[in-house]
Amino acid sequence: AVGRGLDRPGPDRVGEPDAADSMVHLKLVAAKVKFDLAAMTAPADKSWHIDFDMQDDRASNTRIKHDVAIAAGATTRAGDLPYEARIFTSKAYTLGKYTIDVPGLPAGSYTFWCTVHPISMSGILTIK
Repeated sequence: AVGRGLDRPGPDRVGEPDAADSMVHLKLVAAKVKFDLAAMTAPADKSWHIDFDMQDDRASNTRIKHDVAIAAGATTRAGDLPYEARIFTSKAYTLGKYTIDVPGLPAGSYTFWCTVHPISMSGILTIK
């Protein structure tokens, strides 16, 4: 299934949804409850896109879902980030390929992670 994500900024709404589109697409694969990338770099102050390839289907009899959240500041302990730290969270996706539209963010270091599996699925996002 191919679809466009219904993405939502977090509580602080830091992202600029009306920012010019950079046309940058970063590929991110979710497989075996891990992201294939530990780091990503995207342009500052312009929207960009994650081409999200969600390859996990089921664990036992439970359908697996993954999302992508972003918080300001770089940390390797995404599971410790409070809900209020989220400045962007995509919807949760099941098996398929999707495009996640990310609003323009100011230059800086960020953390990206799956809110469902924060211990095994996280990385550092550099916006410059």
